[in-house]
Amino acid sequence: MDKRYQVFVSSTYEDLQEERQEVMRALLELNCIPIGMELFPASDDDSWTLIRKVIDDADYYIVIIGGRYGSTTDDGISYTEREYRYALDQKKPIMGFLHKKPDELPQKKCEDSKEGRVRLEKFRKLAQQKACKFWISSADLGSVVSRSLVQTMQSHPAIGWVKASAMMGEEASHEIVRLSKRVHELEDIVTKSVVQSPPGADLLAQGKDPLSLRYEIKIYRDQQSFSTHSLVYTTSWDTLFSSLLPAIFGGCNEAKIRAVINGVLTRSIHRDGLTESGKDLLEESVKYYLQVFVEDVETVVVQLRALGLIVIQDMWETWTLTPLGNQVLYELKAVKRQVE
Repeated sequence: MDKRYQVFVSSTYEDLQEERQEVMRALLELNCIPIGMELFPASDDDSWTLIRKVIDDADYYIVIIGGRYGSTTDDGISYTEREYRYALDQKKPIMGFLHKKPDELPQKKCEDSKEGRVRLEKFRKLAQQKACKFWISSADLGSVVSRSLVQTMQSHPAIGWVKASAMMGEEASHEIVRLSKRVHELEDIVTKSVVQSPPGADLLAQGKDPLSLRYEIKIYRDQQSFSTHSLVYTTSWDTLFSSLLPAIFGGCNEAKIRAVINGVLTRSIHRDGLTESGKDLLEESVKYYLQVFVEDVETVVVQLRALGLIVIQDMWETWTLTPLGNQVLYELKAVKRQVE
């Protein structure tokens, strides 16, 4: 059956008109139905009600971020970010497209105020927590959108729209409803089953079992001279997981996992100093930087996956928690009630 998908396109408007036209053209070439704010300027509550309804009906959501944060609502959030957060709450398949070098854009396409630039940077960081791609020119943007949407339609099939003349009869519709209910029942069964640890997990290191992480620390004696040392940080799997799992909760990549582990090591040094083998190294230091070994980050990721705590969410290799991972997160981080 010939389907068409409705795609909501969100962005600032005045500075991205050419880019929006390229995106609209790319969507039309894919037989999609583009729709965006230019059809109903978001200037009041009635418009916002309409926008929410259109996002609800959309199959996919696209946000384009250039060098401007855009006009804001009374609570200080831009209309673009407001739409993005709503799509996020509705769990729409989201594709973000961020300008690769916003600092090199013409001044008229950039934020004038420091406050606007700060808000834009926060919005960019928020968008990068989900799948996103980068672009330089309007032509480049159209090409990136086409490829990303094709991939997303394959990984996240949507209901779409069909002509009334192509709709099936009443009997077929009832059968579709019955089968849909059965699919939901089976999904519930699968969800409940994956809360259990995978076979053989009891043989893997976890919980209070010791974990050794190798890291390289660069210690500066002054602004020019430094020394590099390889050390080992010893902790437990649960201690590391209690810092890692909250970061993975909203979805993250391996680079973010490495950054979280670096943060754990840095906080440990601030709190307890270096290990016995390196305890004198920081006595006269000006500053220091550290990086955990890539191989040890990969080991942690493999262990998380082998224990059934994380799974790849999409083609951008975004890691997210499984139902079992959520359960372990709650056990490690949720505040327990004190029993008298």
